[in-house]
Amino acid sequence: MTWRGAVIWLAAFYRGLAVFVLNTLVLIVVAHLAVWAWFRAHPPPFLGSWAAQEVATLGPRAYPGRSPEEIRALLTETWSRPVEYHPFVQFKERMHRGRFVNVSADGFRHIKNQGPWPPSRDDFNVFVFGGSTTFGYGVADAETIPSFLQEQLEGRTPRPPRVYNFGCAFYYSSQERVRFEQLIIGGFVPDLAVFVDALNEFHIREEWPWISSPLHDYVEGKAAQRRSGVPPWLTLFSPERLAAEMRGLRRPGEAPSTDPQLADRLIDRYLHNKKVIEAIAGAYRVPVVFVWQPVSVYRFDWKRHHRPNLKPNPLPRVGAERMAERLKGSPLGPAFIWAADIQGEVADPLYVDGVHYAPNLCRAIARLAADEMETGGFLRPATGSAASGR
Repeated sequence: MTWRGAVIWLAAFYRGLAVFVLNTLVLIVVAHLAVWAWFRAHPPPFLGSWAAQEVATLGPRAYPGRSPEEIRALLTETWSRPVEYHPFVQFKERMHRGRFVNVSADGFRHIKNQGPWPPSRDDFNVFVFGGSTTFGYGVADAETIPSFLQEQLEGRTPRPPRVYNFGCAFYYSSQERVRFEQLIIGGFVPDLAVFVDALNEFHIREEWPWISSPLHDYVEGKAAQRRSGVPPWLTLFSPERLAAEMRGLRRPGEAPSTDPQLADRLIDRYLHNKKVIEAIAGAYRVPVVFVWQPVSVYRFDWKRHHRPNLKPNPLPRVGAERMAERLKGSPLGPAFIWAADIQGEVADPLYVDGVHYAPNLCRAIARLAADEMETGGFLRPATGSAASGR
């Protein structure tokens, strides 16, 4: 082949390769856009089939008065929303606009007759913190504990009550404390803060919030890359990764426990967080109330449940028993509301699954909390407390 022929051949080869690469990239982009559009319009297959199965097996027993289509839409909106990153607490509920679930960009879930944000000084503003049971997984915006609480507070507060639902999936007292601090530092000081806990306290056994494992892997992968120059994806079987696995840092799934000593340690952590929250709130003259929530494994007759074969984590039961014993010898005062025993007084259904509340139980918790807060004098504004914006 002559020099001229070689140049012509290379040019033709390059043009062919360029066209091939360009077409491949275009096809990849188009395929990704098509998949994105499909999943925007349809729930993921596993979620859709799960929701359909829930509708078929539960139906009116867990959701009386709702049609199968409404139940399916509610479950899909509840469980198809990924959390989003948030500094220090790692994550918060992602902004969402839906038929049953609506979350603001500021991280609170809407309730019935939602108040404005920033909160107005003309209102009696209540911030409620907790996990997914407080957020209201499995129920609509107007059926959550904070939504019912606003209804229960009507006529009991010196100014119109406005409740803000800062519940978030997987949150426990340490994250709630930091979230409360963030709001205070941001200039949002409520007239009352309410913390609803007891379930996730016994799911999070170490100071290791839900997405700590992937964050750990990301940071360690970056560190390993800087040390070795190896891309993070090649560190899957690195000594650092294996050492982390051996130390239990990934916590792929802890075995159920009924260890009373473990329960006591987690109660101590909760009480330490309670003390710190009270100190912060006191500095800003914010009354604060703590609600020990009911759990399905403590003093609940499982014969009443629409799925009696569920086996939730037993440790919250042990924790409730140990906490009840502590309260006999050392009551925590009016700022601590014991709601763990109310399930026998509430009509079915109480739960939509193994842990999350049905509207009946949400309403009962809100009523009890409002009654106890009024009796304890927490609905009178403290000097200097009033929610304000930046």
